[in-house]
Amino acid sequence: MLSTTHFNEDEILSGLMPWVRVESPTYDASGVNRMMDLAVAEMQRFDAKIERRAGATVTMIFQHDG
Repeated sequence: MLSTTHFNEDEILSGLMPWVRVESPTYDASGVNRMMDLAVAEMQRFDAKIERRAGATVTMIFQHDG
């Protein structure tokens, strides 16, 4: 069993809440695009190469040394 001493519940919840707040049912193109906007913003923090195409298609490539 994992120890809960390594988890900060408030930090986890604060990280999840922006994702939870986005209304993005698959039939709502603007909602899906808002979710992709959030995903792109998050992945830019990791220096991902991001290509966004028409619709909600996003390709992200991550470099790593190894």
